[in-house]
Amino acid sequence: MGIRSFAYKGIPINRDYSVLGEQVYIGNSQNCGTFWFASVKEVKKFIDAYRIHPDKHGLGLIPEDLCKHCQCHYSAFTEEYRKYQPFACRDYKKDLIRKALSK
Repeated sequence: MGIRSFAYKGIPINRDYSVLGEQVYIGNSQNCGTFWFASVKEVKKFIDAYRIHPDKHGLGLIPEDLCKHCQCHYSAFTEEYRKYQPFACRDYKKDLIRKALSK
């Protein structure tokens, strides 16, 4: 089926039927610019909880300092890539989602 998209409060929401588990996401589907959810209901609650900026890095929710310490933002041939671990924002994003869904 592929990807199905629609918007809520101007924020594009996508459902990717080709993945298992969490299929619904907002963002660009890559790295810190993406937040994954189990349902559209969860995404809407998240959008209601935060001021989302789809045109900003990390949807305007991820601090740039966190990204500077993430392997994903560097070329594989750089010192930074060897120095940092990938997906530095994973726990930060999970915490944002948990807080939004617990409200």
